[in-house]
Amino acid sequence: MKANILKEFEKFISKDKNCIHTNHIIKLNGLAIATNGHVMVWTNFDDKPTPITESLAKSISSLIGVHQTLCFKSFVFPHIKQVACSICNGEGLVYQKAKEECYECHGDGYIDFESCCNIYSVECKSCYGSGSTDSDKPGDKINCTRSSCFGGQEFEDMMPFEGGVLNPCCLNSFKDYPDLQVATTNDASGLAKIFYLKSSNGVNAIIMGCRE
Repeated sequence: MKANILKEFEKFISKDKNCIHTNHIIKLNGLAIATNGHVMVWTNFDDKPTPITESLAKSISSLIGVHQTLCFKSFVFPHIKQVACSICNGEGLVYQKAKEECYECHGDGYIDFESCCNIYSVECKSCYGSGSTDSDKPGDKINCTRSSCFGGQEFEDMMPFEGGVLNPCCLNSFKDYPDLQVATTNDASGLAKIFYLKSSNGVNAIIMGCRE
């Protein structure tokens, strides 16, 4: 069961490899946590803690603390309009361009020029210093890079929900969770709602609302 939930949590992990604390599952205070900056999910999971920054740990603990104080209610899951992504044709995956050694600099990323006085080294403009260029051959499949694509589906930009507005793709991730309940609060500015969810499968979640 735990392995299945952790696998499920992977869809909530950020695709941005630069977000070093949100592109993997976090273990903190007996919980397994995943977040992409818009949605955060967690469940009980007794395991060795993941090293994270003190500020991130404080922020996560604060959000979970609010979640535990709220009164939740059942709700009817809304119909969410969606269409197959035109980039990945609903598959959710696209071929990554394969790389090959740059034909101009032969993989060095720079080119040397020599005059009668000096030797000059300049960045290769064919590969912009990377040493490789895109190949016509398809590489490995990766998650569709279209920002509005979630698992091969595209959604409306915003939808009304429980007195606020949210991105429907975030809510759609929970459509099959049993006995789903919701609670809301305003964000710090009072201009948007924060949505808190919990399910009888032990998964809890927070979705950041959109500004109207």
